[in-house]
Amino acid sequence: MNSSILIISLALLIVGCSNESSTPANLKPVAGAFGYVLSETNQAEIQDQTITDMPPFNLLSVDKLSDGRICQISAFGIVEGYDTQDNRKRLIAVLTEKYGERQRISGDIAATANEIHYFGTTNRAVSVSIEDEYTNATFTIKYYDPGLMHAYWTEQNAKDQVDEKQKKASLANGL
Repeated sequence: MNSSILIISLALLIVGCSNESSTPANLKPVAGAFGYVLSETNQAEIQDQTITDMPPFNLLSVDKLSDGRICQISAFGIVEGYDTQDNRKRLIAVLTEKYGERQRISGDIAATANEIHYFGTTNRAVSVSIEDEYTNATFTIKYYDPGLMHAYWTEQNAKDQVDEKQKKASLANGL
């Protein structure tokens, strides 16, 4: 009898814990940003771009698969130390309102000085990292599709292997 009560209590505790860590209902998938749409095909050559109308960001980068599908949109910016907290609060508030903020998982923070936030759904997400340094802070925002990012890294690894083979062949011919 006591063991039955113990088992039921443990089951209720486990169910309660799993409900607490479940994904919040207010999360919305990310479509894109800075004029680019995730998973949209864009055959144009996209180089790093300077942006001036989206503080705290001033540099934009777009990663694409070989078929032209956009898998990640990133922006970077450096902010003077005295503006860090205002920019941080504004950015997190806007993204939370637009996509909903996800709980951070243990191990998400690379260092104590870094701050990382995740927004949107797990299959269409935004991450914001803020590295607060002595006089400045670096803001990085990434809009991404994890499935497409996996395909992107697979393509990049394949390209790296081909490049390495070509370099070895060139070196071998020259020796």
